[in-house]
Amino acid sequence: MREKRQFDFVRRWEVANRQRTGRDRRSKVSMFVLGACVLGLGAAAPWLWAYKQELELRAVEQRIAALSAIDSQLAKLQALHSEITSQQQILDQIRSKTTDPAPVLDRLRTLLPVGTAVTSFSMQADKSVTLVVSVPTPVDVARLLTSIQGSGWFQGADIKTVSLQDKSQSLSLNLKLK
Repeated sequence: MREKRQFDFVRRWEVANRQRTGRDRRSKVSMFVLGACVLGLGAAAPWLWAYKQELELRAVEQRIAALSAIDSQLAKLQALHSEITSQQQILDQIRSKTTDPAPVLDRLRTLLPVGTAVTSFSMQADKSVTLVVSVPTPVDVARLLTSIQGSGWFQGADIKTVSLQDKSQSLSLNLKLK
């Protein structure tokens, strides 16, 4: 059983031609649509670019608006820092004009010989100290004077009169802080 083949060349050519023209028509239409899209995008590119730039600009403006609150807080912070600095300068000026006598008195206590008592202590603004002490013996007077002179904290330590009797005596000292 042999099959019969048809040698109708014209008919095969027409069938093939119809299939080819259908494909050609579809490819021409798709090429036309693709070309129109490319031209449309090319023509719309400046507007699309402007739209993209506008969106970016809005985003930047929103970030700037968010930072304006931080900027106002930063300005307040800088104002507070300058106020703190000025207050600190005023405080330093006040501290330099007045001195706390407690550290000076603590220094003096380390210099006093055993048995010596401070009966009066005053400190003036020019950093001079008036001190009245009760010293048990003349040897302790000498120890007191040498320890004050050797401390390096005071200048002009001088005792005007000293009794050489072996009894307690009260001395008045005028010292100046270095």
